[in-house]
Amino acid sequence: MTGGDNIVRDGNCSHYYDGSPSVWLLTHIYPPEFWYLAGFGIACAVVVHVLWSHEMKKHREWGAKNLHLKNKTNFLLGLFPIFSFTSLFGLFYVRASVFLEFIHNVYEGFCCVIFLTAMMSHLEILGFRWDGEIDVFIATPPFMCFFRRCMPTVKNTAFFKKILLRMVTQLAFVQAVIEMLRVLYTFECSYDPASPKVVVWDAVSIFSFLIGMWSIIITLRLGHAIPHGTLKQFKYIRKLFGIKVLIFTSKTLYKGLDLLGKKGYIKSAGGFGTEQRARLWSNFITLAATCLTFVFVRRFYTEADYIPYQNTTETEMVEDVEQGTQNASTIENINNKTTNDRADLISD
Repeated sequence: MTGGDNIVRDGNCSHYYDGSPSVWLLTHIYPPEFWYLAGFGIACAVVVHVLWSHEMKKHREWGAKNLHLKNKTNFLLGLFPIFSFTSLFGLFYVRASVFLEFIHNVYEGFCCVIFLTAMMSHLEILGFRWDGEIDVFIATPPFMCFFRRCMPTVKNTAFFKKILLRMVTQLAFVQAVIEMLRVLYTFECSYDPASPKVVVWDAVSIFSFLIGMWSIIITLRLGHAIPHGTLKQFKYIRKLFGIKVLIFTSKTLYKGLDLLGKKGYIKSAGGFGTEQRARLWSNFITLAATCLTFVFVRRFYTEADYIPYQNTTETEMVEDVEQGTQNASTIENINNKTTNDRADLISD
């Protein structure tokens, strides 16, 4: 069978079964907009990777001040080339889009874990201690904002820190499992977005997302209780926006464009059916969004992220010690004077 001839479709599975690779199909039966999308997509990917290489060079120099934070920042910035890489390949290998989306969706989930640990590192650098001395108000968006009156406060103990970490870690693993199931069911040609089990998967995914975001927002609010500085200077809310806008764009486009295709708003073209054409546009828009987001967000990762604020604390401690030494010297002088006065009185 020659490539592109007699394309077979089987029920809900709209993949090609003629044995020809995706690139051959694109170069012979591509939709009219393909080469425009591919050209602009390649340009966006090049911009992302050039900017990312430049950022890595800067952070390599800045990170010498704090290697622990440098590794976390590198992981977070790696999200953008991962998204651009998978979206670009999705333009040329449309049938592999579901697997490529699995890669960047799972990576994004673990970025949330790294994001939380980076915030905790900055909290501790600025003087926050998990010593149980502070009452933490946990009725925060997006999960518990409707229960402000009945939600209790908890102490900032080391155990509470572990709970926050587990709340966001479950997000990464739950998302990974659900995305893997979606890939397996798609490859088995039995994935139906409207089926009850897929609806349950989506509900579990949303619930897991809310739990993870709840943990991150609680940690952000802990920044008001630190003795030196504030978390606002690290622009974590804007950094979080940069992470979440990509995953939101990717998942919304996948479901939204697929729905538009089924409603007949996206027409088949050449040998591309509505689902393949929708995925083509989904990958392109995700790639363009990745480029624009990275251009905007990268300026929030600055050298100030690596400043060892312990120095400020140490300086204050030195000042306190010097002041304490002066006070002790004054007290000693007073005691000596009192002793001398008593000796004079005894001699008299």
